[in-house]
Parts: sequence; C-alpha cells; structure tokens
Amino acid sequence: MQVFTNEETRKDTQLSRIDPVLKTMFRILLYTIAVFLFTYSLPYALEHGDIAAFKEDGFIEWVQVLILLGAIFMFFLTGALNKAVRIVFAVLFCFTVFALIRELDALLDSLVPFVGWKFGYLSLAFMAFLLFRHWRDFLNQLRILLSSRAGVILWAGFIVAVPIGQLIGDSQFLESLMGDDYSRDYKRVIEEILELIGYLLVIISSIESYVELIQERSFSSLAFWMARMPSALEQPEHLNISKEH
Repeated sequence: MQVFTNEETRKDTQLSRIDPVLKTMFRILLYTIAVFLFTYSLPYALEHGDIAAFKEDGFIEWVQVLILLGAIFMFFLTGALNKAVRIVFAVLFCFTVFALIRELDALLDSLVPFVGWKFGYLSLAFMAFLLFRHWRDFLNQLRILLSSRAGVILWAGFIVAVPIGQLIGDSQFLESLMGDDYSRDYKRVIEEILELIGYLLVIISSIESYVELIQERSFSSLAFWMARMPSALEQPEHLNISKEH
C-alpha cells in the first residue's frame, strides 16, 4: 500500500489550492461570454420598432423570471447545505421569491382573485419573522456572506436592479430630462434592461455563493485535515526490513 508522508501531503495541498482560483477565472469567463452573447444578440432578436418584448408578459420579462427562478433554487440549495449561513440565505430566498412574484404581477392579478400578486407580501412577512427571531444569527451570517466575493456581486446586483433601475426608469425623471422627446417606451426599455442586468448579477452571486460557501469550504476543510495528518501515516522505521536480513 502506498504511504504518503506529511511533506508530500503538504505539497499536494499547496498545488491543489490553485484549482479554486483557476475555476473562478473560468466561471467569470463563462459569465462574461454569456452576458456578451445575450446583449449582442438582443437587437437581432427584436424587430425594428417592436417594443412588445419589453412589455408585460414579453420576452424580457420571461427571461427575468427564469433568472430569478435559478437564483431562488441556488439560494435554497446553499442554505440547505450550509447550516452556518442558513438564516441569511433563507432571507435572500424570501426576498427573491417576492421579486419573482412582483415580476409576474399582471399574470397573477388575472389568476389570483381579490389580492392578485399582493399575496407575495407573505414572503416578506416570513422574512421579517426570520429577522425578528434570528437577528443575531442573521448578522453573524451576513458577515460571512459580505466577506465573500458572492456578497459583493449580490450587492452590485441589488444596486443596479433597485435604486438605479427605479431612478433611471422613473417616468418623471426621464420626462424632466428629455422634455418633448420623452416617450413612455423609453422608460419601459431602460427599466427592464437595468432590472435584467441586476438579476443577472444576482444569479451569478447565487452560483458563486454555492461554490464558495459549499464546494470550496468543503475542499478547504479536507485540505486542512490532510495537511495535519499524523506522522503515523509515514511508514515506521522499526517496520523497515533491512535487506541484510
């Protein structure tokens, strides 16, 4: 049976630490290519003067729905697999569910009697309950999230989709800025595009959360223990049989 010394184990661990960096660079490359392909193909997918893709139940809205569904799944998966960040990802799960329901407001208003899409506030109510019940755990886990690259990407996605998207996509802001050249179609296109970019950053963050807080931490824990394996793994000298005997 092959026996590894502590020195060999340390060398293998140091070399294998390069893997997460290369994998991260590869994923960032894939994200960049995907965003470029989507944005550059968008003008070709739309007919000249056709604004329907940006309206309710249009192509862009359903792309946003698919992106939010993917982010919801990844947030749920990360929270379910890592107890150390379960509360903060439950909060993210609830908030993203609300964003998804809000995107489907026109459809839900026609399907759900009386309240329409507003039943989505139940998700925010449950999020508030979690924050009230587990406030300290949430703050501690939020520190973990914000110290990761996923937390920075998530913050950027929120900033683009909510304050920037709502400000630049605000009809009063655009009307005062553009004057007689203003058209409501401008508001719709700008708002939907900024929301789409924000949601793309959110789903990228959800993927990176899973990778960084689940896969890479599992790898780090394994590497930690491998580097500290007892020297008993080395073949004891008293078991070495001399060729002279």
